[in-house]
Amino acid sequence: MTASSKYDSSRSSRSQNNGSRRGSAIILQAALSKNLKKVKSDRALKEKEKKASQRRGSAILIQKALKKNIEKKRESNKQEKKRRDSAVLIAQFVKKNSGRQLNKKQSSRSGKVSPTNYARQAAKADSKRRGSALVIQQAWKQKKLSGKSDSAMFVPTASQRSGGSGDEAKKFYPSSSISAENMPPKVSNGCMSAAGGQGPSQILKKLWLGNREDSMNLKLLKSLGITHVLNATAQLDNCFEGQLKYLKINVKDKEGVHLEGYFDKCTEFIAEGVRGGGVLVHCIAGASRSVTFVLAYLMSSKGERLALRDAFNFVKARRTCAHPNASFCVQLAKYEQELHSGGSSITKAKEKIWSSYELNTLKKGVKNHIPSGKLKTDTGGCVIM
Repeated sequence: MTASSKYDSSRSSRSQNNGSRRGSAIILQAALSKNLKKVKSDRALKEKEKKASQRRGSAILIQKALKKNIEKKRESNKQEKKRRDSAVLIAQFVKKNSGRQLNKKQSSRSGKVSPTNYARQAAKADSKRRGSALVIQQAWKQKKLSGKSDSAMFVPTASQRSGGSGDEAKKFYPSSSISAENMPPKVSNGCMSAAGGQGPSQILKKLWLGNREDSMNLKLLKSLGITHVLNATAQLDNCFEGQLKYLKINVKDKEGVHLEGYFDKCTEFIAEGVRGGGVLVHCIAGASRSVTFVLAYLMSSKGERLALRDAFNFVKARRTCAHPNASFCVQLAKYEQELHSGGSSITKAKEKIWSSYELNTLKKGVKNHIPSGKLKTDTGGCVIM
């Protein structure tokens, strides 16, 4: 065999071997691809079954919850029906029995209750059980007939009218007018702050009520003849020490601050200033703290002996911005009860300032009602400089 024929035969055998290897690789790739697709499809099927199982579980839980709620609602409806049926039966029973009782005919001559009186008594008992207003109205009628009343008018004793002595020195009969020597002149203009040229409010002939700006104006104070200044603030200093006589009360205008402990000291100081040249009572705005001390003075035996309601209306008419905070109003109401043996003038007051929860609670314990409203007030009271 020649060399060329050997080469051709070896070449053909190599090409056959290569072809067989390629065929095997193709078959193997096809098998692998088929297996991979099968694995993927199996995984997808399992995932699908898992999701379906979860959905079925959720649906079962929802069905159980709905069923439970339906059962609860049915049970609640049954209980409600039983209550309604019981109420109907009770109403029918009461109606039947009351009808029988009212239809009883008993002779009054035999010492028994007459049908008319029996019906009236049954109506009263039923009204009392229901808490109706009928029983309350009848109670009020009985009290009027017997001469009794829950809100008795204030009747002072002889020692209270004269001012008393010893432990009764603070208790006295309230006045319904301002004394002639302390009556301030009538002024037509109303009262605002000292800004814009306006000064303090003249409450009495020698008693002035002002704010911070008024206390810093020495020329104004000298022109009004003021010799005493009650500084009812914790923020302001006494501006003219050495030139005027001062009483400083370190308090702030806040709920819960107690002023009642200073009432006696302040009334004595104001009374001293009124006997002298004049006194200015001031705080920051001249509306709450200073007004509280002025009201305490007007109510006291050293002042005009006014009832609290009259004192406030008088000051409010002469200084429109006057408005003690709720805590100070409660303290003033308690102070009035101390002065008048438990009596109070705000028990029947309908103004908003006397209608807080604390004051309404305090009114329930009032022993006597002090009449008010007879004091004449006039608008104005600010001095134009």
